[in-house]
This record gives sequence, structure tokens and C-alpha cells, in this order.
Amino acid sequence: MALFVLIWLVVVIGLAVMAVRALWSGVCWLLIALLVWAGPALAATAQAPEHSQLPATFMRGCNELAQNRPPVNDEEAFDAGMCIATIKTLATTESDFHVWGFCIPPTVAAGQVITSVTFWVNARPARWNEAFIPLVVESLKETWPCKVP
Repeated sequence: MALFVLIWLVVVIGLAVMAVRALWSGVCWLLIALLVWAGPALAATAQAPEHSQLPATFMRGCNELAQNRPPVNDEEAFDAGMCIATIKTLATTESDFHVWGFCIPPTVAAGQVITSVTFWVNARPARWNEAFIPLVVESLKETWPCKVP
């Protein structure tokens, strides 16, 4: 349970940081993502991940984004938004607070990060019974490890 609470706190902090950044540029969808994340994250337990935390829940939207397909209905738009919010929050939190242990170069676009995570998770269907966020972190660590001086 402590891991899920820690992950939830990092996601909320990351979303807050992103929201402040977004307000300066006029993008308000991050505030909506914060509200969407609050419910499922608060329900996290030390038991098996809930359905809403499993990769299958996120991968519909991630796959659409990786294939550059625009959503055709509200459900697809929601799925894509959850994918973007989750991955971008983890990436932003790492770049600002260095808590996860991956180092995405500043020249890498957000779309490239989402596509990379999508391919990594899709290549491991046996792990789809695990929570999505730790899989994202692991994929980012493997793809963009920090170089030790």
C-alpha cells in the first residue's frame, strides 16, 4: 500500500507542477487530469492492482497515440488523455525532482516518450497483470538510463 500511496503522491505533485506550467501556456487539461487521477489513486491497496490501474486500461489510448490516430469518441479521448497524463506526469516529475532514476534528454519529444513506453509495454503482455505506473517507470529506466559520471 505504501508504494501505491507514494506513486499517487508523486503523480499528484507532478500534475501540480505540470498544471502550474500549463497555466502559463494556457493549457488546462492537466487540471482535469489531476481530478481524474485522484479517485483511482486513492483507492489503491497493497493487493492486486484494480482494473483501472492495469495496463489494458491505459494501452487503448497509448496505442492510439503511438499510431497517430485521433480519438473518434469520448471514451477514446479519455483513454488517450489518461495515457498522456500518466506518462507525461512521470517524465515531468523525474525531470524536476529526480525520484525515479531515468534521464530523458530534453531533446526527446513527449510523443516519442509515449511511443517508446507503448512499444515497451506491448512487448511484455505477460506483465499486464501488474500495475501500469511501475511498468512505465521500468520502461523509461531501460530506455533512458541515467549515465553515472
